[in-house]
Amino acid sequence: MKPDSVSSLVLKRDGAQPLYAALAEHIESQIQSGELKVGDRLPAQREFAQRLGLNLTTVTRAFRVLSRKGLIVSKAGRGSCVVVPVSGPERTDYPSAPQPDMLDLTVNRPATDAFLTVLPDILKFLPSDPRHATLQDYQPPEGASWLRSALAGWLCATKGLGHVREEQILVTSGAQHALDAILRSLCRPGDYILADAVTYQGVVGLCAMHHLRLVGVAMDDEGMMPDSLDAACRVERPKAIVLVPTLHNPTAITLSAERRQALVRVAAKHAIPIIEDDVYRDLHDDPGPSLASLAPAQTYYIGGFSKSIAPGMRTGFIVAPPDGAAAIATALRINNWCANPLGMWIAAYLIESGLARDIIRQQKAELAQRQALLTRMLGEFDLNTYHTSTHAWLKLPARWSTARFVVAARRRGVAVLGSDLFTLEGADEACPAVRLNVGAPRSQDALHKALDILRATLKSGDALAAGAF
Repeated sequence: MKPDSVSSLVLKRDGAQPLYAALAEHIESQIQSGELKVGDRLPAQREFAQRLGLNLTTVTRAFRVLSRKGLIVSKAGRGSCVVVPVSGPERTDYPSAPQPDMLDLTVNRPATDAFLTVLPDILKFLPSDPRHATLQDYQPPEGASWLRSALAGWLCATKGLGHVREEQILVTSGAQHALDAILRSLCRPGDYILADAVTYQGVVGLCAMHHLRLVGVAMDDEGMMPDSLDAACRVERPKAIVLVPTLHNPTAITLSAERRQALVRVAAKHAIPIIEDDVYRDLHDDPGPSLASLAPAQTYYIGGFSKSIAPGMRTGFIVAPPDGAAAIATALRINNWCANPLGMWIAAYLIESGLARDIIRQQKAELAQRQALLTRMLGEFDLNTYHTSTHAWLKLPARWSTARFVVAARRRGVAVLGSDLFTLEGADEACPAVRLNVGAPRSQDALHKALDILRATLKSGDALAAGAF
C-alpha cells in the first residue's frame, strides 16, 4: 500500500461500523483483489494513524484483525507484511469446527470413557431410589436439596473450602451456566469486568452477550499480576474479577499460594467480588487454597464435573457468599428454572457411592500418560503444562506467527486453537502460542499421531511461506 493510497483512503464515520473494522475490511479487500500482493509491506501503524487522523489504538486493532485472519504477519521492528491470503474454514478469527477426518486438539474434555462404563450400572438403581418419583417434576431453582447436601459434603472433603453450608450451594447446568447466573446477578450492561489478559472464550462470549466491558489484566509466568490488578481496579472500578486459579485455561498456570493471597488482598482493598472458576481443581494433586477459602464473604466459587468426569452430565454448582445466593437463585429461575433432575440424580449417586472419586482417579491416570507423551514429543519446545492437566500451552518458535501455525497444522490434518482467540482486546499483542488439548483424541495412538504432525510442522519451513519475512 503506497503512502498516497493511505492519504486518499476515506473511512465512513457514521457509527454503523467501528473504524478499526472498516480499516481492516478495506485492507483485506485490497489483498483479495490483488492490489496488495504477497510480500508487500504495509506502512507503519503510527503512519497510518497520522495520515488518516485515527487513534493509534484503532489502527492496532485493525492490524490485529488482519493478523488473526492470516492475511498479514507483523514483527517488532520490521513492520507488517502481506502473506498468502487465508480464506474459508482456515481463518483463525473464530474457532470453526474441525473436519470429521481431522485430528482435533481443540476440545477440552476428559480423556477416558469411565463415565460411560459405569452409567448403565448406575441407572439400574434408579427405579428403586426414593428420589426416582421426583425426577419428572420441577426442582427448586437452586437445585434439589439432596444434591446440594451431597455437594456440601464433597466440597468440605475435597475442595479446601472449609465448611460449606447447603444454603450457599446452587446447582447449575454446567460451569458456563454458573458464570452466566453470577454475572446476571452482579452486573448491568456497561459494567466493567476484569479477567486475565489471556483468558478462556466462555467469559468473553458471556460478557459480549450481556454488554459488559471485559478488560484484560497483565500476566506473568505465575498468572495475573497483583500490581496490574490494583491499577485496573482503580481505573475501571469493575463489578467483578474472574480468575481461573488452577490449571488456567488456556495457559495451564496454577497460581501459587502467595499469588492467590496477593490477588485476594487487592480485591479486598477495592471491595470487588471475585468469581473463582475452579473446574480443573480435581485434576491437580496440590492446587493450593481456594480463593473462596481465603475470602469466603467476597468470592463466588464455581465448580463442576465437565473436565473431570463427563461434560455430558451438564451439572455444575456455585458456592455463593452468604448474601449472594438469593440473587443468583432468581437469575437461575428466570434463565433455566432448574438444572436437569436426572443429571442431578446421577451426580448425587456418583458422589454418594464414591464412584466420582474413582472416575477422577482414572482420568488423572490417563492424563498422566498423555502428558508424558506430550512432553516426550514436544518437550524441546516452550511448553507449559502439568502432569494431569487436560491441556497445555505451547509457545511457538520466533519464526512462527499464531495464524500461520494454526493454518499450517490444519493443512496437515491437526486442529489447534491459537493465542489470538484467547487474548482480550486492548491487551498486549498475543504471544504466538497454541492450546493443545491432550484429552480430546479418543486414543493415545491418535494423540501420538497428532503430536508427531505438530512436531514436524514446528520444524518445517512452512513459517517462511511469505518469503524472507
